[in-house]
Amino acid sequence: MVKRGNKGQVTLFVIIAIIIVVLVAGGFFLYKENKTKSQNNVLTIKNYISDSIETEVLRNIITVAYQGGYAFPPIDSLSTPYYSVGYWVIDNETFYPSIEELASNIDFLNYMMGQANLSEVFPDYDLTKGNLESNTTILKDKVLVSINWPITIKKGNDIQTIENFNFQYNLRLGKLYDSAVYSADALSNYTIPDSLPADITLNIYLSNTNASLYELTDTNENFKIANQSFKFIFASK
Repeated sequence: MVKRGNKGQVTLFVIIAIIIVVLVAGGFFLYKENKTKSQNNVLTIKNYISDSIETEVLRNIITVAYQGGYAFPPIDSLSTPYYSVGYWVIDNETFYPSIEELASNIDFLNYMMGQANLSEVFPDYDLTKGNLESNTTILKDKVLVSINWPITIKKGNDIQTIENFNFQYNLRLGKLYDSAVYSADALSNYTIPDSLPADITLNIYLSNTNASLYELTDTNENFKIANQSFKFIFASK
């Protein structure tokens, strides 16, 4: 289903903001209520770090999906109040990243988590961290992320080590990406992308710069985030 809008552009960005706030309010390792609880024992810290990584990876997946598949969009991108969205169609030529590049961009954002100063969050513990490695696989109906990040947590004689983190996110990023590629190819050929899957909708928003924003939404009730539909966004000019 293809929908067009202009006034609805503001609503689009409000919805995006709400999703992000709900999912990642507080940010990586900065959830103060859990901070106090986490200092009870080493095992709790271990679980807290794992949960924090899982939340941060989800935010990175959303960021890449909302920026046209990029961790950091090209300089020539469509700016919005919350994101810069990469152009997939310019003068009827396509410039979209491959599915492997999407996965690589998610991994790059995940890698940046390794810069977190865990000692500031848990000052009463001796934390030693090694290098972080991330491997993301994007399937039609899920995203698999495997992270290797050796972290040793020590307090007195109590020592715990964590290293491998494996997460599965029930997000149809692969299907949305395929639908976005189909839409971009159709647009570059001056045709309307009217053969999308029944549970994928396309909304088109016009900007004041002769550019357009394309929002593909997974309407399947089984693939939501915090009760919100998952989206993939790209732009054209």
